[in-house]
Amino acid sequence: MNLKERSDFYEKIYFYDLDLRDKLEGRLKIPMTLFALLTAMMVYLINEAVVKKSFIPSISFYFLFFTACLSFLISVFYFIKSWYGYKYKLIPNSVVLENYFIDIQNHYKKIEFENHFLDIQKPYTKTDETQPSEWTKEAFQVYLLNSFRDYGSHNTVNNDKKSFNLHRSITFILIAFALLTFSFFPYYQQQLTRGTNNERQTITTTATARKECTWGQTASTTKADPKTNTYFLTNEFRSLTK
Repeated sequence: MNLKERSDFYEKIYFYDLDLRDKLEGRLKIPMTLFALLTAMMVYLINEAVVKKSFIPSISFYFLFFTACLSFLISVFYFIKSWYGYKYKLIPNSVVLENYFIDIQNHYKKIEFENHFLDIQKPYTKTDETQPSEWTKEAFQVYLLNSFRDYGSHNTVNNDKKSFNLHRSITFILIAFALLTFSFFPYYQQQLTRGTNNERQTITTTATARKECTWGQTASTTKADPKTNTYFLTNEFRSLTK
């Protein structure tokens, strides 16, 4: 590969890394949605266990919940590492590049002039006029090649680190989500058990109330003797007391 082909090759790598940087920054929005979901799940469980005290946390619940919280914090840590701390190197703008090209051109013209002035006996040919231009083009091409190569390599390392940290962040998010999902099992189990006990208690209370109501209605069927002014039970109540 000659100088031009190598420069074109490094140029493609340079712009590929810049495009990959934009794609990675777009993917960084995915963990933010999952963070909101996990936060809502943790707040709900804390509210039910601590504030409302709607269930008694078991050892398994504590283990799953705190392990999920730890995974969540690790995920946030890697998410921050994938977002901050990266400085990408960019090619200078067109004005800077043009000024650099002119500086190189003037520099080589000056060298050519000094060489010709010192060597007076050497005849001045047309090649001497075009030689500074060729030197300028070659030097400028080398500058672009080195810039694309060095800046592209630096940006590639940044993208690799960012992608690796993003992968770790999403991995720990999924672990935290799975653990929080399992943490809901002890909660719902106690809720179902409590609902069954409340239903049984309601049935027992209803049956007792009906029995007391029937007893009261039966007792109210007594009749008074107009001669002795005493009360006696009806045959229906006597049959119940036998």
